[in-house]
Amino acid sequence: MKKEYFIEHKNNLKCRLHVNPELEVVYVIDGALTVETEGGNKTELHSKEAMLIFPYKVHSFLPSADVNARVMMFSQSIIGEFNETCKNREFASFKFGVDESLGAFCLYALDKYKSEDDVYIIKSLFFALASAFVKQAGNVDRKSGNLNAEITRVMEYVCENTGEQLTLTSTAKALSISKNALEKIFVEYTGTTFGKFLNNMRIEKAMTLLSASDKTVTEIAYECGFGSLRSFNRVFVAFAGKTPTAFKKEK
Repeated sequence: MKKEYFIEHKNNLKCRLHVNPELEVVYVIDGALTVETEGGNKTELHSKEAMLIFPYKVHSFLPSADVNARVMMFSQSIIGEFNETCKNREFASFKFGVDESLGAFCLYALDKYKSEDDVYIIKSLFFALASAFVKQAGNVDRKSGNLNAEITRVMEYVCENTGEQLTLTSTAKALSISKNALEKIFVEYTGTTFGKFLNNMRIEKAMTLLSASDKTVTEIAYECGFGSLRSFNRVFVAFAGKTPTAFKKEK
């Protein structure tokens, strides 16, 4: 089983709107990829460009047919100090260029990690990418108001409780906000309802576990909050166009 401090994706990059507890960096080597974030904002990434996505930020990926890209997911144990420094700031852009030397180091580090499972090479990779991001991100300012903090609080709760039997009512009660206010957050910032977004989250988590763990399909179904293997298979096929078993065999 892969270590929990880092996950890499390079196949099946297309995904629906969701959030993750990890910080993600998507790096396009060749081709193009569109990143959609909260509020329907879209960023086009092309060759030698990357984008940083902070934990619990809504996002989706739409890659071109010929894209060659890497999605790198760094855990809190890797990003801790950087995330604490940046979480109360708003950057002008989350997109940054990847020069030849950084691009070469990125691929070297990913290859080395596969063969040696070395946490230090992953830390070096993250801070190299973070340094490039900070240098190019532009001016930073304190966030105005508490809206972004409230959205992050909602997304963090949903992400951390994906495996529970969440409903709009139970989630609103747990967060001490009204059902109408909670539904408004989801519609305005994800473009979909609470229920549909929750299924997005569950399937994205399932895909990660199918790719990066040795757990069985049944174990993953229940861990991701599905009440039965049958319902898991039905929702997974609707999202991914194939069964969880077929998806796992491709990894």
